[in-house]
Amino acid sequence: MLSILDAAMLSEGIYNLSVDELKRACYERGLNAANLGKDEMREFLQTWSSVSCAVGTKEAYSLLLHLPVLLTYNSKSNWALLSPK
Repeated sequence: MLSILDAAMLSEGIYNLSVDELKRACYERGLNAANLGKDEMREFLQTWSSVSCAVGTKEAYSLLLHLPVLLTYNSKSNWALLSPK
């Protein structure tokens, strides 16, 4: 389902998404977008979508299952969730 949504997002344009839509799309793909700006969310979604749409169907399932870890593990916004306040 994410592959279809990614293709639609690319064809419609990531820059046409509202802030709430950007946040929801980031959360669905494993990125904590609470403290991110629009440009950071768009950059992440652009990277995610370009990877998810570039792979074939055989590789897609495995890659999409690992993509949240590969793209978001070192994100400052995700690490903020782990650090004590």
